[in-house]
Amino acid sequence: MKEHLVNYLMKHKKNSDLRYSMITGLNTVIPPEFIRDKRVVIIGNYGDGNLGDEAMLLILLRYLHKLNVNSVYIPTKNPSFISVTYKHKYPSIFPIYFLDVIRILLSFLCADTIIIGGGSIYSQESGIGTVFSSILGFLARTLFKKRLIFAGIGYSKSTKRFVKEISKLPLSVADIISVRDYQSLNNILSLGVKPDRVMITKDITLFPFLLPASPQYGREILIHEGVPVNYEVTLVGISVRYTDSKVANEKVVRVLPEVIKWIVDNANAYIIFLPFGPAYVSRVSDSEFAMRIISQLPERYKQRCKVISYYPPSIMLSIIKHLDVIIGMRYHALVFAYKVGVPYVGISYDEKCTNFLVDTGKKVIQAEDLSFDELINELKKIKIFQR
Repeated sequence: MKEHLVNYLMKHKKNSDLRYSMITGLNTVIPPEFIRDKRVVIIGNYGDGNLGDEAMLLILLRYLHKLNVNSVYIPTKNPSFISVTYKHKYPSIFPIYFLDVIRILLSFLCADTIIIGGGSIYSQESGIGTVFSSILGFLARTLFKKRLIFAGIGYSKSTKRFVKEISKLPLSVADIISVRDYQSLNNILSLGVKPDRVMITKDITLFPFLLPASPQYGREILIHEGVPVNYEVTLVGISVRYTDSKVANEKVVRVLPEVIKWIVDNANAYIIFLPFGPAYVSRVSDSEFAMRIISQLPERYKQRCKVISYYPPSIMLSIIKHLDVIIGMRYHALVFAYKVGVPYVGISYDEKCTNFLVDTGKKVIQAEDLSFDELINELKKIKIFQR
């Protein structure tokens, strides 16, 4: 089935390439007249600390702030995280605990525009929050004539059937639907949504409202973390993610240590593990999973590895910009590498990673089928390993 998905995407690659060659503004996805001086609700996986999701929220907040949005209501599992992280710079935001049904209902009634997205709103992991938001979005649009926008969403083929049926409601009445890849477009069209209602745009994190912190700052962070920053050492970033697949997890823990040894021996490399998901987001944090991998290494290789701290999006972008190559499982680790022009090799654990790798002309290496030879062959294509 996974081979079929890759073949399907390659067949339509010409269509998908277009979104990476176009310069697209957020005003295409969220027209200024829909939000200027208005009240807005943003629905997404925000406030959990997942670096990709927080990057999307930051971009949306910067765009809304630029257009003098009156109030921004953000349903979230972690209102305190939103307040501490963003409130000082964006005082017009109002995080709402996601189980506070009354306040959420009131925010939908008060708002002029509902923005659902970006990110994987509809996937196998979609739960009651997605269903509730979909129904509220539909009612807000049909009964109260609110604007409804889907902004840069991912729509997975693995979305549960019940959630698919519910999603038809808001998608059928939305003012604008933008998706981040061709597969999401196809999945939405299979629901019966008219093609002229959907457009393919970039992933929201690729828009210019998020830029790396100053290069000097990223360098200072690496030095503070104890990473050797000089031209003689090859810096290799690795982003891993604990998955729901036992086979994939075991493959990653078994294969990556062998790959790390090869990289260190052949490129005088230092390995930096980049956490995109802290402990309160995943059952196993990226840092903990990285330590499992490092624990499989002999001591002399362990000394060439570092799991750095969790950093906000702009700082992580600056850090990545200093690296020579990225090996990424996390979807947004790949997107960040692409954004700052750092070579990358992807290990796909999910449809969204497969979509992105195909869209950007990269080989798809499935986590469950991960092998030493396949990963090394892709690394050998990168200039730094051709010395």
